[in-house]
Amino acid sequence: YQNYWYEDMSNEINKTGLVLGNRGNLGPIGILRMREVLTQERINDRFFGWDINVGVQYQVLTRLEGLPRKSPAMAITLRYSRPISWSTQINTDLKVDTPFNNNFGYDYLVTQKFDFIYEISNKVAFAVLNTLRMDKKRNLDSRLSMASSANFTFFIENKISMTVSEQISKIEGQPFRQSFNVALNYRIF
Repeated sequence: YQNYWYEDMSNEINKTGLVLGNRGNLGPIGILRMREVLTQERINDRFFGWDINVGVQYQVLTRLEGLPRKSPAMAITLRYSRPISWSTQINTDLKVDTPFNNNFGYDYLVTQKFDFIYEISNKVAFAVLNTLRMDKKRNLDSRLSMASSANFTFFIENKISMTVSEQISKIEGQPFRQSFNVALNYRIF
């Protein structure tokens, strides 16, 4: 199907009359660049609609040897995504999990995530992320935490990007934390 896909796209581009050189034909270099943009340049994932997942979480490894694993847990995730425009997307996730042990329904973690993504250009994206968590243990009060961040991602080349982010977080009973991060990323796959 890809050969028809590229042929249709190149025909539409050629119809505009804006292609210079090669007698108004997009040519092989144009097709290769089109393929590179469509398959290797990554801006942000685009989703639309609802997604519901129900499953079992199981911890395979722990970070330290001898540390006990958590009990398997039931996890339910509800996700809604909506593109507002060609360059703007909102997503929200609600996740609830509780262990399959004698604390089933008494111990639980509820996580609500919300993100707003605005693609300023094909090389710069802006995202605002907010996460609220409520962690409840049996016979203890629930503990709330919040983390909000604003990120700028600069897509330098197909697999290389730089992200600049500012984050503010708060855990109930502890002071606010603020962090600034600059990361250079290379995407392997």
